[in-house]
Amino acid sequence: IITSAGELDGASADMAQAIAEILGIEIEHATVQGLSAVLSGIASGRFQFAMGPIGDFKSREESVDFVVWVQEFVVFAVQAGNPKGIDDLADVCGNRIAVMAGGSAERVIGEQSDICTAAGEEPVDIKAFADQPTSVLSVRADRTDAFFSSQAPLSVFVAQSDGELELAAVGKVNGFPGLVQGAVFPKESALTEIILESIKILVDICQDHDQVGA
Repeated sequence: IITSAGELDGASADMAQAIAEILGIEIEHATVQGLSAVLSGIASGRFQFAMGPIGDFKSREESVDFVVWVQEFVVFAVQAGNPKGIDDLADVCGNRIAVMAGGSAERVIGEQSDICTAAGEEPVDIKAFADQPTSVLSVRADRTDAFFSSQAPLSVFVAQSDGELELAAVGKVNGFPGLVQGAVFPKESALTEIILESIKILVDICQDHDQVGA
């Protein structure tokens, strides 16, 4: 997550910083427009890795490698009170739904839109944006009815919205059964194993901390 001040913040930034400290290195961050640019940049070797979390799908594994570090759910960020009553993926027909351009959520919403029209209902008005802050802003500004994305970052945006937003369709599959996400690397990169071992060290540290605090 990038704050309005342009500073890195959130779980991914914390993970990257922790890994950098373990390895004794400094990680250089780059701003990339959209998930497609991230994945193509990794696949081409332009970037050494992306912390993500980015959804691990078989189709993506053909061009990049993953180190999974989170199990995730995909839900909706909506205006407070959920005025459109979006409580399930099936409720999006005829609504303006924001998604990340090139992401798996855009694909799922597109498939749901086809289901809507096949059932004689209005298609989904899909609004694809390059980044999460812009997508969230579209909901707050009433340019879209909901932002369909990963629950973890959406939870942060909702917490920072001063009560303007809430989560919807929580606890539902929403087209993503068994979704896992992680860091992304070029195929057969030596860095993949290094980051994996660093994450294992972080897990051990957290477990030791929980045992001490128990």
